[in-house]
Amino acid sequence: MVTSMTAAIINWKTLLQTTSYDLTAGYMNLVINLICMMVLLSRVDDRKAVLGLFNAAYELSNGQSEPTFPRLGQMIIEYDNPWKKLTEDLGPLNRLIHCSLNSLGTVYVRRNITADAWRNAQMLSLVASPQQILYAAQTDTIACEYLSLDVMDRWIILSVLVCHNTLLNDVVIANLWQRALQTGLAIRLFRDEILIVHQTVQSVFENVKSYNKKLQEVKDHYSVALQTSLTVHRDRRRFLRGTLRELCLLIKDQVGLLGPKILFVW
Repeated sequence: MVTSMTAAIINWKTLLQTTSYDLTAGYMNLVINLICMMVLLSRVDDRKAVLGLFNAAYELSNGQSEPTFPRLGQMIIEYDNPWKKLTEDLGPLNRLIHCSLNSLGTVYVRRNITADAWRNAQMLSLVASPQQILYAAQTDTIACEYLSLDVMDRWIILSVLVCHNTLLNDVVIANLWQRALQTGLAIRLFRDEILIVHQTVQSVFENVKSYNKKLQEVKDHYSVALQTSLTVHRDRRRFLRGTLRELCLLIKDQVGLLGPKILFVW
């Protein structure tokens, strides 16, 4: 499917903030889920035995081997080193992934800030400007307001890992990459399966010639993340707990505010 979308003649220059939000978000989730699936598959030690057992069971049930078994078996073998293979397979998608990530430039930078910045901007506060309390909250990127930082971090880190040759040449994406690496130490692959970010990035970049500078930058970002990320996430949770408690009490007391301030609630 991802290959078909790449081959299709589509004007992908429309930004994430516009009507292409659903298309862009759906495409990025498709690519990221593919990456996560193949990384998880490479972690299964007995995958070859499981594959053989599946084919044997299929043959017993249907009297013949599964038609695509040779192709599936070859894919399982090729993905012993998932990052190298993903880089090769997703190479043709670089242009679309680049356009999609580039459109995150303003959204991610505005959202990925500290609790102090939220506090100074009086985020989620209805009483900060009493004269504006009856005016409707507005935004030009309403769909993006519900896009979590966790999802955007996964998009940025996993996409750059498999398309680093192209994406890191873009100043906007390089800035997103830096912020994502300095914000956390791990990202979710599926449920409780996680990816240790900096360790994985270093293992990938060590095999690329002329990446000594980028490798050192990753180590520097890792040092920053170790020193600041825990505090940043703790302060965010503390701020959100207090602010949302205040918001709930205010809305409960003045239900009519749900009309003009529904954006704050959702």
